[in-house]
Amino acid sequence: MTNKGTKLEFRELNKKFGEVTALTDINLTVEPGEILGVIGYSGAGKSTLIRMINGLEKPTSGQVLLDGTDIAGMSERQLRGLRRHIGMIFQHFNLFNSRNAIRNVEYPLELAGVPKAKRRARAQELLEFVGLGDKAESYPEQLSGGQKQRVGIARALATEPTLLLADEATSALDPETTAGVLDLLRRINREMGVTIVLITHDMSVVRGIADRMAIMELGSIVETGSVHEVFANPATEVGRRFATTALRDVPIGRERESVQRAGGRLITITVNDGVDIAALSQAAAAHGTTAIIAHGAVSNVQSKSYGRLTLRLSPLEGQENTADIDAAVAAISELTQVEELES
Repeated sequence: MTNKGTKLEFRELNKKFGEVTALTDINLTVEPGEILGVIGYSGAGKSTLIRMINGLEKPTSGQVLLDGTDIAGMSERQLRGLRRHIGMIFQHFNLFNSRNAIRNVEYPLELAGVPKAKRRARAQELLEFVGLGDKAESYPEQLSGGQKQRVGIARALATEPTLLLADEATSALDPETTAGVLDLLRRINREMGVTIVLITHDMSVVRGIADRMAIMELGSIVETGSVHEVFANPATEVGRRFATTALRDVPIGRERESVQRAGGRLITITVNDGVDIAALSQAAAAHGTTAIIAHGAVSNVQSKSYGRLTLRLSPLEGQENTADIDAAVAAISELTQVEELES
């Protein structure tokens, strides 16, 4: 069944804990049915922000609007009713060890007073949906990390939420399991129309699922945009660092030493759908220079190519005395963004 996702808005949101400022002037809108990835390093304010959405923290000033209703001044009783429409997925699963999988999924329905037969049918339906129909009687200790998280996702969907909050939901999982969980979340978004806010410190997670992203630093949102926009043209230093770590496009450590030992001039270029690698090679050759890929990565971000490659520029064989590497770099710079790789 498809739900209409919740529209979420933060307006001039601030939060202080005593003398410590946790959030500063947060202004952000998440459209119904959108997946927003919120990324930042530890201490950036991500977890405080997500706790504002379900009323676990109250702002010092500003508004948190769900479908136009400001929840900041709501009583705990009002918030309990609101939270039935908000699903939570946690980093460490938060399952009850004394309950098997199906009874874990049933738990929010028990709190809502749903009759036993109806909640059992709903829980089994959700376990089937997340691929664990045969694990209904299994206890958490009998499940893998990925299976536990799928039970957690099924539980989060039990009350048919219109908003799903995922706080570092994949950070305890290996890469293959993470990919499966992200595929499941994308399917939930596509088939149920649920708005998803995903908190993470891993750019590859954002790349794998989000429609848009917001980067946080020191309690502020410093950059927003589509995932491809932020990957291809990060506007901040922290955005550039995240994009670089996700692609591993610049050699580091022993990789860097190996690349530099091979000699030549090293430059890093940006690659996207509009960049013709053959044209770059021809531009280098026109100045007696060869351009060889020494390191880098090109990936698909929101159905568009994006990446960066480190090129080694050296004189073509037999043209050592006439090669003009400076001119080759200038010619390549006319075709794409170029950065010199410091030795």
